[in-house]
Amino acid sequence: MKTPLLPGDWAGWEESSMARESVGLVTAIVAEEPPADKPKKLLDRVREVMRVRRYSIRTEEAYLDWIRRFIQFHARNEDGVEKTEERKTVATATSSLRRRNTEYGQLKSEGTQSAHHGESVHGRTGSRLEHAGSVRSWGEDGGQRRPLQKKKREVCDDGTSSPARETYALPGRGESEGKTWRHPAEMGEAEVTEFLTYLATERKVAAATQNQALSALLFLYEQVLERKLKFLNVERSSRPPRVPVVLTKEEVRAVLAHLKGDYLLMAELLYGAGLRLMECLRLRVKDVDFGHGYIVVRDGKGMRDRVTMLPVESSAALRSHLERIQELHQQDLARGGGRVYLPFALDRKYRNAEKSWVWQYVFPATKPSVDPRSDEGQAVVRRHHVQEKNLQNAVKMAVAQAGVNKAASCHSLRHSFATHLLENGYDIRTVQELLGHKDVSTTMIYTHVLNRPGIGVRSPLD
Repeated sequence: MKTPLLPGDWAGWEESSMARESVGLVTAIVAEEPPADKPKKLLDRVREVMRVRRYSIRTEEAYLDWIRRFIQFHARNEDGVEKTEERKTVATATSSLRRRNTEYGQLKSEGTQSAHHGESVHGRTGSRLEHAGSVRSWGEDGGQRRPLQKKKREVCDDGTSSPARETYALPGRGESEGKTWRHPAEMGEAEVTEFLTYLATERKVAAATQNQALSALLFLYEQVLERKLKFLNVERSSRPPRVPVVLTKEEVRAVLAHLKGDYLLMAELLYGAGLRLMECLRLRVKDVDFGHGYIVVRDGKGMRDRVTMLPVESSAALRSHLERIQELHQQDLARGGGRVYLPFALDRKYRNAEKSWVWQYVFPATKPSVDPRSDEGQAVVRRHHVQEKNLQNAVKMAVAQAGVNKAASCHSLRHSFATHLLENGYDIRTVQELLGHKDVSTTMIYTHVLNRPGIGVRSPLD
């Protein structure tokens, strides 16, 4: 069953880890809402503390997922054997089965071609098909599943996405039989260090991923378990800074030409105002000032506000868009809706602000959704902003249709904004303010375009 999600970043999410918690992860620790006479389970306590501190739902989901992975990583078999070796077995089994299924697909294709050419599929190719088909049919009868397929099934049924399974290759969430799940209170600095080092050395995750895992575990121990971790001797992920993907002005125009409607308007703001993806989607009506020609970005990266320009080219289209959205808001109010999510408990401070027009999102979702953080039996329906994946997919398709042979994304439009301003001779401090960078050294990465061969240096071949 799909769970509708919203606030902040909820609109359009079809599934969430909260909706998958009943799949049996760490049954000794995670449970449904406990009776009043029993203490709350660990993840329920983590979720409660995060909501009291007004963490976003994105952060909440990420932290809970890392805590689950930390518990899974240190799970033991009944005989006391660490699960590390089993994790390697799962990864090997998954890789082996993927190769066999690929072979089966190739053989099936060969058999189909032979049948079209009048050859018997029961000959040499047919016998190979029968053998390959047995790989595909493992476990289809329910009770004849071979160990390899069973392990693959356990990995796939954990409710995680394919990238997550391929990245971490952790056991499935339902593998609780025969395992001893260790409570984080029984573990400490040594276990945290081992897990974080494993991510860096064996899984080769990015530094930001390892930092997120560290933040989740620090929050667990310091804010929930009320225990301060001492020195952690962790081997950190290290990767040199990458040169950002920057589009030329001609390429930007070509990409925009293949966008239409609201996606075109959003992409114009990404490039014309240097907005981040979520900064654009979270824009409120009150943050757009047509009179002064600027946009106020609220609670950007690092929870900092900033002011950036409103592109003149997009002003007329944005006005028309807001007029249409205001009509939609009036229809919601007539039906008894019209509510929007307000951050930092502003809904309690300003009782009627959630229905006010100025607090509505500039790019609202197509349909209202249920707030997943509302109490059971008192579901709150709100209209939130569009899902970020929709814009990401639209930009990706536009890049392909424009014939731009670069790994460009929504953030590439922000990179292009900064680079083109520097090319036009604007001061780097001005660009820093527009981008909202805390340190000018972050903005300096965009000067690579000014130093590339062919601008300041002439090649000896020429």
